[in-house]
Amino acid sequence: MAARSAFYRRFIESLWIRPKDLPTAVRFRFNAAQEIVWREVLAPAVDAQKPIRLIILKARQMGMSTLIQGLLTARFVWESYVNAKVIAHASESTKHIWGMAERMMDLSPLSPFVSKAGTEMSLGTSQYSIATAGSPHATRSMTLTALHLSEVALWPHPEAWIAALQTVPMTGESWLFVESTANGMNGEGALFYDEWQRAQQGKAHLTPLFLAWFRDPEYELPGYRYADASGTGPVVADLDYEERALVEEFQLRAGQLAWRRFMIAGY
Repeated sequence: MAARSAFYRRFIESLWIRPKDLPTAVRFRFNAAQEIVWREVLAPAVDAQKPIRLIILKARQMGMSTLIQGLLTARFVWESYVNAKVIAHASESTKHIWGMAERMMDLSPLSPFVSKAGTEMSLGTSQYSIATAGSPHATRSMTLTALHLSEVALWPHPEAWIAALQTVPMTGESWLFVESTANGMNGEGALFYDEWQRAQQGKAHLTPLFLAWFRDPEYELPGYRYADASGTGPVVADLDYEERALVEEFQLRAGQLAWRRFMIAGY
């Protein structure tokens, strides 16, 4: 019998998404960062039917929201009595993520069976909805099967996402995804920073996953080489202390360091 995760993956890869570099919809294809999360965390948990409690610290535009939306859509479609919810940090992000979820369903053969009202969808006994952090219905009294909290380090009222955690039971096969880019140690980003530190220390009911920018092959300029390497491409030279430390610890390639310099200088 095929693994449950393999079935889910085939369904996710049948969904339509709009990639950041194309003006039209294409089939979902796992990128490098999504593959890491799927292989290391999601697929084993889906097969074992275990709860997922994941806090993700990530670089920008790695496709985490897209992956999580695909997984939530799969569960919404194929399982009964699912109550899935997404809470985004701002109204524009809410519109973007909801547009992603709508596109996945609207372009699916199952679309005629899905009922939609505002930012809620229903299929049989299952519901799927989205809200903006701080809105009256974002964390109303409910019990959720799956909850995705997006960019929580940017929430205007950080304490709201801690309240949202209470809607997900600790028992059963519940899913909780807390993801964000970093936003400092103070102000809006302080609570996420503190919870990330607690998770790393094993003091929180969340599994930490760090997705550094250099784990994504898109964040690399082609053709670059270090000064001591043979070749004819442009040379990355005169590394400062921080750059040397990054190369030593993470074995960064010249093209990755060139990309980092390019971004720091200003795109």
